[in-house]
Amino acid sequence: MKTWVRKYKKRLLLAAHILAVPAIMLLHLLSDGMLNTNRVCSWRRIGALCPTCGGTHFINALSRGDLLGALKYNAFLFLLTVFFVLTLVFIDLAVWLDLSFPKKALRKMYSIPMLIILGVIMILFLILRNWRIWILLFQ
Repeated sequence: MKTWVRKYKKRLLLAAHILAVPAIMLLHLLSDGMLNTNRVCSWRRIGALCPTCGGTHFINALSRGDLLGALKYNAFLFLLTVFFVLTLVFIDLAVWLDLSFPKKALRKMYSIPMLIILGVIMILFLILRNWRIWILLFQ
């Protein structure tokens, strides 16, 4: 690790936590603005779920604290959010308390097999979520 990162890692981590609050507020405002338009998504006209609409609804529900609603709108993004929250918790434990088990857990979480599993889950989610489109395309 570079020396300046090692020297300032606690300050950098604290700044990241402080900046997360305005970022969540900004995402909530942007998703609210996108959801409160009168336009109809072209995907909805053919009976499919738009990838960006699900993400927008997911962000809006998550920023309001509605975890079940967020899970309903986009299960894969919910899984990814849990994955990244665990990452942040493990980083905090490793930096602030200098524990060794979070470092081992992070190595396993970001190993090549785990990233391949996440990629396969993402592809399966994209295929299964829009099964109506696949039926329309291959009829």
